[in-house]
Amino acid sequence: MTTSKTTQQFNVDGFLAVAFECGAKEGWHGLTPQKIAHAHDMGPLPAYLRHQDDIFILFNDIISMRVKNNIDMDESLETKDRLFDVLMEYFDAMDEYKDGLKTFFTDKKSATTTGLKTIPHFRRMIEDMLLFSGIDINHPLAEVKKAGLSVLYLKSFFVWLDDDSEDMGRTMAEIDKNLSLVEQAMNSLPFLRS
Repeated sequence: MTTSKTTQQFNVDGFLAVAFECGAKEGWHGLTPQKIAHAHDMGPLPAYLRHQDDIFILFNDIISMRVKNNIDMDESLETKDRLFDVLMEYFDAMDEYKDGLKTFFTDKKSATTTGLKTIPHFRRMIEDMLLFSGIDINHPLAEVKKAGLSVLYLKSFFVWLDDDSEDMGRTMAEIDKNLSLVEQAMNSLPFLRS
C-alpha cells in the first residue's frame, strides 16, 4: 500500500464499515469504491482502491492484521487447538461485517467474479492462519496443509455465516469436527505430521 498523504489520512476501518453496510443494504452488484466514497462524501481514495475486488483484498488484509495483533497463542497447546483458536479469532474479527458478507455470497455473479480475482490474497490469508498457529509454511508438504486448511476454513465459514447464536455453538462444533477429520487424516499419513 502506498504511504502517500492521501493514504495516511484515509480511514480504512471507516471505509470498510460503510462498504459492507452498503453491500448489506443495497447488494454488491455494481458497487465500487468510487460509488461508496462519492455517496458518503469520503474524499479521495488511495490508489489501491479502484475495483470491487480491492475492497475484499483490503478486508482480508485488515482482518489478518487484527487477528495478528489480538492473538496471544499458547505454545503449549496442540496444533489442533491452536488452529481452532485462530479460526475463531478470524470469525470474531469478521463479525461486524457479517451482514455484508451474507449479501455478497447470495449474489453469485459478484461472488464468482470478485472471488476469482482475490484467490491469491485468500491464499495469503490461509498462510497467515498457519503462521499464527505456529505451523511452518515452508515445509515440503506445506501446500498440502494450505489446501486442507482452505477447505476446512471455507466449510466452517459458511456455517458461521448462518450461525446467529451468541455463543457461535454451531460454528465451534463445525470447526472442531473438521479439525478432527484433518487430525485423523494426518494420523493415517505419518509423513504429514511434521
